[in-house]
Amino acid sequence: MAAEQLRLRVLATVMAALVGICGGFELHEATRDVIQLGFRNGSLTSTALVRFYLDQIGRLNPLLQAVIEVNPDALAQAARADAERAAGRGGGGSLHGVPVLLKDNIATHDRLNTTAGSLALLGSVVRRDAGVVSRLRRAGAVILGKANPSEWSNFRPVESGWSARGGQTLNPYVLSVTPCGSSSGPGVAAAANMAAVTLGSETDGSILCPSSLNSVVGIKPTVGLTSRSGVIPITPRQDTIGPMCRTVSDAVHVLDAIVGYDAFDAAATGAASRYVPRGGYTQFLKVHGLKGKRIGVFDGIFEIGGAQRVRVYKKHLRTMRQHGAIVIKHLDMAINLTDLSIQEATAMTAEFKLSLNAYLTNLLYSPVRSLAEVIAFNNAHPVQERLKDFGQPNLIAAEKTNGIGKVEREAIRRLDEMSMNGLEKLIKEHQLDAIVAPDSIVSSILAIGGYPGIVVPAGYDKQGVPFALCFGGLKGYEPRLIEMAYAFEQATRDNIATCDRLNTTAGSLALLGSVVRRDAGVVTRLRRAGAVILGKANPSEWSNFRPVEDGWSARGGQTLNPYVLSSSSCGSSAGPGVAAAANMAAVTLGSETDGSILWPSSANSVVGIKPTPIRPMCRTVSDAVHVLDAIVGYDALDAEATRAASKYIPPGGYTQFLRIDGLEGKRIGVPDAFFQGIDAQDQGVYKNHLQTMRQHGAIVIEDIDIAANLTDLYSQETVAMNAEFKISLNAYLSDLLYSPVRSLADVIAFNNAHPVQERLKDFGQPDLIAAEKTNGIGKVETEAIRWLNELSINGFEKFMNQHQLDAIVAPNSDASSILAIGGYPGIVVPAGYDKQGVPFGLCFGGLKGYEPRLIEMAYAFEQATK
Repeated sequence: MAAEQLRLRVLATVMAALVGICGGFELHEATRDVIQLGFRNGSLTSTALVRFYLDQIGRLNPLLQAVIEVNPDALAQAARADAERAAGRGGGGSLHGVPVLLKDNIATHDRLNTTAGSLALLGSVVRRDAGVVSRLRRAGAVILGKANPSEWSNFRPVESGWSARGGQTLNPYVLSVTPCGSSSGPGVAAAANMAAVTLGSETDGSILCPSSLNSVVGIKPTVGLTSRSGVIPITPRQDTIGPMCRTVSDAVHVLDAIVGYDAFDAAATGAASRYVPRGGYTQFLKVHGLKGKRIGVFDGIFEIGGAQRVRVYKKHLRTMRQHGAIVIKHLDMAINLTDLSIQEATAMTAEFKLSLNAYLTNLLYSPVRSLAEVIAFNNAHPVQERLKDFGQPNLIAAEKTNGIGKVEREAIRRLDEMSMNGLEKLIKEHQLDAIVAPDSIVSSILAIGGYPGIVVPAGYDKQGVPFALCFGGLKGYEPRLIEMAYAFEQATRDNIATCDRLNTTAGSLALLGSVVRRDAGVVTRLRRAGAVILGKANPSEWSNFRPVEDGWSARGGQTLNPYVLSSSSCGSSAGPGVAAAANMAAVTLGSETDGSILWPSSANSVVGIKPTPIRPMCRTVSDAVHVLDAIVGYDALDAEATRAASKYIPPGGYTQFLRIDGLEGKRIGVPDAFFQGIDAQDQGVYKNHLQTMRQHGAIVIEDIDIAANLTDLYSQETVAMNAEFKISLNAYLSDLLYSPVRSLADVIAFNNAHPVQERLKDFGQPDLIAAEKTNGIGKVETEAIRWLNELSINGFEKFMNQHQLDAIVAPNSDASSILAIGGYPGIVVPAGYDKQGVPFGLCFGGLKGYEPRLIEMAYAFEQATK
């Protein structure tokens, strides 16, 4: 492993086409998914991770004050997790060895305090772990410490994020802006990379609000789905515990770990256990989760918060439609929010006293044993508890109550009535899967009915303050909310780019100066392998989706073929191909949709591997395969595709298949259509190569027909691609931290405003315009995709299986479309030069996961003909 990393350091000065490549695997950006990958491949230990987070807390917490106390046993727990993993035990759990910060109202039966931020409870001793903590420990999580709450979870009306124990938590994005809600500490800690996983609690808005204002994902589960035992309470009707993480995937994995029945919260968890799906919640992390969903929007709810926010929210609603959701607008909330607040406060005031007194009475030791004693403690410590600033009116009001009497019962009845005749009636009448709303605006509506909600980051305002979208539904709607939240997150996530001083523009002047949010997955892996990012290579603008000359972009000009300057440099990854051929770098990366690596590799006499969307282009098969080993693997930000493909990655990597005898026994098909019409000299060279393969033990089967109608293929591919390009590009552009353009329509307008620089007279922009006219994946596009899938199954796959082939061979990139529509791999190897000295290549192509045998054949062929 060390030798390969050294080899990449020496060998690989990496250039990327279209997309940039940024800051490597940095722990402070690590999600739970990436952490578990590091544990599995040995590049990370729990001890190192805990040390990192403790260092982050030590550096950042004096300012942000998000963490109230760190666990003195955290490193010991991490060491135990590492030992278990080394012994082959316990490594299978999704949270095994992962550090977790808990809001300081969640009890831990260890050396940590549990105080709800109040000095009155400092030194109290709990009887046992909270129910959710017991589940976290069973999952192997490391309890890192406690996060600062708003004291008494804001039941005492303090400033959001302030407690006497922890001080004032600050928003890490804009310090002068509220961190929002009583789970401010967990939200800020997750946002500021003090932990990848945090837990908060919510009664009304305390997870949804800080998640919104700190740009993290927060899940407020159905009441009773997660146990409240051992959690300092406000009201059992509304209290719930949920995860606050940086991605939907992470939050859902945590949710899976903490839901379920608890004998110490038997009534609520017993009733809610029927909502827990068999197989857990991660099965609902579906990239197409918006498709067919009916989503309701309250009238006027997105018309607040400033013009920029309104514009972004409207784009997000369009994105949902483009991904198949049915968005139903102008719905009437039919709830008097003023009356709701009054009735909620009436019920909650009495419930708080009952619940808190029960909690305090059950402690093994406590300086205070009742709400009355808490009030007395505050009066005795007015400076530390800032009585002059905040008082304690709600605590005093609660102390004056005398259980659930007639007034409180009427308030609870009114709240239940509002839920039944409000959200439940609305959702059932309109057959909705969810409502969506900005930030935590609907938190009270969700709170009074015990309904779930998921907040997903949605953007930043002019001051850089985050804002979010909340998906809410009825009890037990978590599966469909997760589908929608995850699909929305994926539709608006970053593409591969550099978060450094390099631009990422697809060759277009329209994107010059745009700022990406984070590193690309392949870039993270390259940096982890020690590669140096040298720069960006010139693409065909918009990856040839705009029909420019191959290798031309407004930013980079015309890339030329280094062998014959008048010959095409070929394909949208022309820049990486030429750079590799001309010794500007030993390693380059390109991207391919259809032929954009295979063709420029052929025309510039380099090796190109087409496995995943981002591919190596190098001077030898060995170099390309070593790079392939460095960039493949699971990526949480492209979870569905990389998870599905990870089964194809062989234990031990791909370099083991660099075999000089790799042609022996291989069955290689030669579709006759691909070799027709080739110049006689080139034809002779190809025939010699086929003979060489036979001489090295391959069984070459000639004159066979793939039976693919290429004209129809191109037509259907274009239909599908036009709509998909618009959806994908709009999602990429809308999620950039900054961009001069935010949609395909903006790109078209930019080109029209800059006709000379963008050479509109020469190339126009017909494909961009055609794509802009599409309206998501409709009936026509669905049929085109079905046709392409059918062609792959009944064409190439049937052909390969019938003839029991290990590969086909074809000239240059002639088979690129057949490989493209099925997501199949290909490797181009230099094969010769024509009369003018223009290079040509030989492409080995196969079915999904055939990379090992393709590498064997390509390497053996290269060695036999070098």
